[in-house]
Amino acid sequence: MYIQIYGVQKTKAYTVNTESKQVRNLKSRRSNSIVQTSYSLTLNERRLIELSMALIGETGEVPPTITVSAQQYAEAFNISRSNMYTELVNATNNLYERDIKLIRPEMKTTQRTRWVDQVTHREGEGLVDISFSQWIKPYLQDLRSQFTQLGLLEIGRMNSASTIRIYELLMQF
Repeated sequence: MYIQIYGVQKTKAYTVNTESKQVRNLKSRRSNSIVQTSYSLTLNERRLIELSMALIGETGEVPPTITVSAQQYAEAFNISRSNMYTELVNATNNLYERDIKLIRPEMKTTQRTRWVDQVTHREGEGLVDISFSQWIKPYLQDLRSQFTQLGLLEIGRMNSASTIRIYELLMQF
C-alpha cells in the first residue's frame, strides 16, 4: 500500500541504522522553506535535530524512526564520553514540545506544527529514537533543489543555537 503525503510516497516502515557511518562527515539537509520559518531550539535540541536530519541521507526518504546513539552524538559534536548520554537525553526532554511555524506565502497560510511526534529514550542502551512529524517530513526528503545543507563538522564547532541559526541562514541557496 502507498500513502501519499505532499507528493511523497511511503512504502514501508524502517529504522535507520547508521552505526558504521562517520557522523562528523555527514551533512544535514532541509528545504529552504524550513530555513525561512520561525522556531526556537536550545543548542542540544538543535544538534539532535541536525544529526537526525543528517542520518536520513542525501536523497533518502525520512523513515518513521531515526535511532541516534550517544556515541554518534558525542562524535558529531565533540562531547566527552562522560557527558554524551546526559546531553542527548537533555536534548530530547523538551524537543517533543517544540514547535515550528511554517509560513507559505504562495498559499497565504501559516501552519504551526511540532518538529517531532515521538521521542523515546532507551535507557541502558545509550539510544534515543526520533520520529519527525508528518508535516516536517516532506521538507526533509527527496531534496533536489532549493535546499540548505549544513556540515556536522562545522556545526560541532559552534557553541550556541543562535550561531547555528545564523550559519544556516548564510548557507541557504
